[in-house]
Order: sequence, then C-alpha cells, then structure tokens
Amino acid sequence: MLIIGKKGIALEQLVLWTIILISFFLIAFTVERIVSSAGPLESEIICRDSLILKSKTKTDVASIELLSSPDLCKTINKKFSAGKKEEALDFFSRSMERCWWIFLEGRINEVFGPRGLLGSDEKTKCFVCNTLVYQKGPTFTKGELLSHLEGINSRYKNSDVLSYIQERGYVQLYEEAYTSEQVYALVYASNIDDSVWKSSFVRFAGFDVPYTQPGLWLMNLNRFGNDELCYYQPDIAGQ
Repeated sequence: MLIIGKKGIALEQLVLWTIILISFFLIAFTVERIVSSAGPLESEIICRDSLILKSKTKTDVASIELLSSPDLCKTINKKFSAGKKEEALDFFSRSMERCWWIFLEGRINEVFGPRGLLGSDEKTKCFVCNTLVYQKGPTFTKGELLSHLEGINSRYKNSDVLSYIQERGYVQLYEEAYTSEQVYALVYASNIDDSVWKSSFVRFAGFDVPYTQPGLWLMNLNRFGNDELCYYQPDIAGQ
C-alpha cells in the first residue's frame, strides 16, 4: 500500500501548477505570434471570434471580472486613394460597416472589461479598428458621408448601413470635412460613462450622441493627442 504524506501531496500540486503555468505561457506565446503575423482579413476574423468567445467565457462575481478569454484584436492600417468622391465615400462607409460587424454589432456590453475594480475607472474605453490613410482623392463632407451610409445596402443585414449601425449604436463624425493626405481613426467606442451626459437635457431631447451605448467614431488621428477624446487602445492583444 502506497502512502503519500502531506509533503508529497504539496509537491504534486506544485508540479501540477508549474506545468499549467508553463503551458499557459507557451499557448499565449503561440497565439501572440499567430495574431501578430496574420493578414488584415485573418486579423478581423480572429478579433471577431475572440470577442464571441469572450462573451461566452466571461465570469463575474460582485461586478468584478474574474475570468474571461482574451481579446485578440489589432488595429489594421488601410491606405487608399480615390478617383471619384463616390469611391471615397464607399471606402469609408464599408470600413465603418465592417468594424461594427467585427465588434458584434454592439451586442456585448463592457467588451473591454469592467470600469475598474468596482466600476471606478473613469477612462473611456475604445478601440481603433482602422487607421485610414487617405492618400489622394476628393474632399467630402460629414453630411455627404451620412447620406452615403443611409443610401447603400448593408452586407450583413437587410437595411442600409446607417440603420444597421443605429439599431444598437450610433455614429459620431468629428470632422466637418474629410480631405486627402490625412490619417483618420475609425474607433469602436464602448463602456463610456459620463455623469454630466447622463443627466443632461440634450440627451433626453435626443440632440446628441448616447455615449453610454456602443458606437463608431470617425476622426482625424491627431485628435487623440490634442482633445483626448478616448483612451487610445490600438491593440487589445497588447501589441
């Protein structure tokens, strides 16, 4: 009869936890390599699938997130030029539609995790889906882009693209005009809490964007350094 003492059990547990930790770091390293080397299309699919998995594995106790699978997303840089205004409008519109689809159409609350240990973190939460490098092409206005979003059919739902996004979210266009030779950030914003906004009359009247919902922002990349409109998180995976 084999008798194992307390020291033997403790040693077994130590070995087991060592193996688990080593396995975890090896898997994390492998996943990181896969994400960093993936092309644009593969990166988008990996990001979306990881968010689906996160929504199914998240475990909360007393509003504290204890366990969740990681987000495997990275910002994709897109360079483009347009010969006609319609081409530029279509590129921006389809990029916005794609970002909304990748982030599960705004169906998951707190996709970036809870706001601090007990909800005290006041940083806005957003992710830069794309940096859109508009190299050459005609200028278009904010109003023209909104009209285009409303005028083209969505690839993911039987509606126009603007209605597709506004079903669970909003669109915020920060620039009055979008010109070439500029870099624009396409941002998915979520989990933003503004106490002034919550009690403001403009929200009740519907005159401004509901930041407490998920939404898409389109702005000049320089705004991140100047206005600090959102917490710049270019890669959820940590790159």
